[in-house]
Amino acid sequence: MSFKHILAITFLSITTFCVVIIAGAMPINNIRLFTIQNQFNKIHSKDIAQSRLLTRKAEVSHWGESNICDYHLGHFRASSLSKEEIKKAYEGLTTSSFKGDENSPLEVQVFFSYEDWMGPYYWSDWWEDNMHKFNLAPNETPYLVFVGSGGHSAAGDIRCH
Repeated sequence: MSFKHILAITFLSITTFCVVIIAGAMPINNIRLFTIQNQFNKIHSKDIAQSRLLTRKAEVSHWGESNICDYHLGHFRASSLSKEEIKKAYEGLTTSSFKGDENSPLEVQVFFSYEDWMGPYYWSDWWEDNMHKFNLAPNETPYLVFVGSGGHSAAGDIRCH
């Protein structure tokens, strides 16, 4: 075999290996996120805090500088209840995760203001991108309810690098 053939075979082998690794990891992480999402959505099949859904988001990502996957999902909701009543409705609420998740059960967290959901979370950008779509009544309190599970192997998933 010529050097060009060996080089081509090596290139194709490496490319195939990378595609297999990436194609294998992404569906696994999507299934994990889907599992958490289903459990989280069961919470809101009941009328918690007399709220209504404004928008929802779920994402596999990593916000740091290491090669791990985090799963984040949440709802922006609105309720005519006070912040204290909303907090009480979610107090102590958890949801299960996928099998083998050491973070399970996942604590349901509630934030009420733009300042609360800024910081290490991408929720502030999401809020800014969507807030103009919401028709809030004067007596409604918007809030973010979410769960997250972090620190999972990236296993080649490019979203987690």
